[in-house]
Amino acid sequence: MPQIVARAILATKLLLRAPSNPQIVSKSTPIKRWFTAHLIRMAFSVAVSLYGVVLHTTGAPNSLALSLIGLGLVLILFWSPGEIPGVNS
Repeated sequence: MPQIVARAILATKLLLRAPSNPQIVSKSTPIKRWFTAHLIRMAFSVAVSLYGVVLHTTGAPNSLALSLIGLGLVLILFWSPGEIPGVNS
């Protein structure tokens, strides 16, 4: 489980970075990468809660299922999008 969370965080950080090779023409913009990264982050948060629900319905221990449901809810509640790149205040 910790490996999945670490990979999810790494994946969103990689999406937020600009392309390293400027010769590759890309339609990606900072706002698109920002949106995609946060959409993936929210999807992983919901997936953690849903996995807890699936475990609960299949008869897993309540402590495990409820902790995953709670963790997913905490991730959703404390998520903030941060600054939108390229938008001046």
